[in-house]
Amino acid sequence: MASHILLVEDDEHDLSFTNRALELCLASNEVQVARDGEEALCALEQDEKPSLILLDLKLPKVDGFTVLKRIRATPALEEVPVIVVSGSILETDRVRAMLLGANNYVAKSMDFGDFAQHLSLALSPYASAFSVNGRDNPHVRRANDRRPN
Repeated sequence: MASHILLVEDDEHDLSFTNRALELCLASNEVQVARDGEEALCALEQDEKPSLILLDLKLPKVDGFTVLKRIRATPALEEVPVIVVSGSILETDRVRAMLLGANNYVAKSMDFGDFAQHLSLALSPYASAFSVNGRDNPHVRRANDRRPN
């Protein structure tokens, strides 16, 4: 069975951007989308826990910091890797996310190749849980080769 990734993102453009980067990095993985923090928390109450959570911070209804706190306070989810994928480049947001238990922090970039490369590097410690495209981490190179014009 393919790994289940929960992608928590409210912005349509960022959702598309992140999905494209995931397609370059990973193969055959189910991606479930939650469009706000409340929807994410409801999804996490289901029986099947995700193998990985990609979490935006600036979300409607319940912000990403609160979602992260709830994840880390839930015994069944405390070991699930959480990578914060945020438009914020503020060091205070990165530090706060890491202190709350995020496994990594990737700032959204205007450049698709850079974003895909940073996401790939953030995913690499968890690669054994996923179907990965190619060998020797070529998705980083392909991400750079496929920059939009």
